[in-house]
Amino acid sequence: IALPSGQQITTRVPLILRLESHPNVNQVIISSDADLSNGEIISNDSISKKITEYQNKLAPTQGSISDTPIHLKVIQNKIPTMTLIDLPGITHMSLNNEVQNIHEETVNLVKKYISNKQMIILCVVPATEDFSNAEAIKLALDLDPKGERTIGVITKVDNYQYNITDKMFNEIKLNLGYVAVKNKVHESKVSEHKYFTE
Repeated sequence: IALPSGQQITTRVPLILRLESHPNVNQVIISSDADLSNGEIISNDSISKKITEYQNKLAPTQGSISDTPIHLKVIQNKIPTMTLIDLPGITHMSLNNEVQNIHEETVNLVKKYISNKQMIILCVVPATEDFSNAEAIKLALDLDPKGERTIGVITKVDNYQYNITDKMFNEIKLNLGYVAVKNKVHESKVSEHKYFTE
């Protein structure tokens, strides 16, 4: 499922993504209403484009965010049945500084969702960031002080020049640990394919 990506803030509204496993149905429905019965049926290939389209309606100013979520339901064979919520990242300045209180807005939006004790928090932090100063980790641990539902996700591992395991085990400990992810560029896909075929 390809979500929008880019250089600027790409997630400006919450995206509530419901995955449902069904052996005989392949369908994607999008709506700005939780009741998806009147939602728009779209193709897999148009998911990213449609999310951007809906997001631009809900948060029309490029540097703004909105608390109104987009609802996306994907029904396919052999996928896990679960709900994921993709939230805007904590931001300190909006594009061209159009929204003066963007930091307060993004923090409040994240808090609203991760306060729910039934939620598992995937706390995404770039490998190059100092974990002890990472606002996302601090916010997660404020609302989950025992770390019972927080998993660290470390991105941009390929840009980090030191041993990432030192950072994962020695800086800020999370009971559920960290998962390190690396951007898959064409070269890594080729080398991975070669490794597993040989």
